[in-house]
Amino acid sequence: MHVRGWVACYQGDLNASVRSFEECRDIAVEVGDWHHEVDARLGLGWVLPALGSPDEALAQAQAARALAVGVGNPSKHGEAALVIGGALLEKGDLFGAARSVTEGLEVLRESVSGRSTTCCEVFVPPDGSPSPGVAVPWPCGSS
Repeated sequence: MHVRGWVACYQGDLNASVRSFEECRDIAVEVGDWHHEVDARLGLGWVLPALGSPDEALAQAQAARALAVGVGNPSKHGEAALVIGGALLEKGDLFGAARSVTEGLEVLRESVSGRSTTCCEVFVPPDGSPSPGVAVPWPCGSS
């Protein structure tokens, strides 16, 4: 569903994009799917500033970062820090934006430099159903 948000965004319909991201976020929260919740919140964090809502974008990105840190996902943590930096820049907080972007780049660099042993999570449905699945850490270099 968050993909619909990006499609609407790229087609120039930012309001439809926000509605899709919000719907995805709400469903993900309801079913306990942290991965799609983070993706939807990050989508909102990217799109809302263009609609003049950097405060809401910041809140969504901060929630995404907290969730990503809580589940130990460095790639989503890094991405969220970059989105937070963008929202802070939109709000005129140049130093806060620089700190957040630096955090994001450092987390992402560490996640690919071998210091992190988990590159991503693979979602394994508990019974073969389409989703939501259980996040299983996937070691770097595994195929």
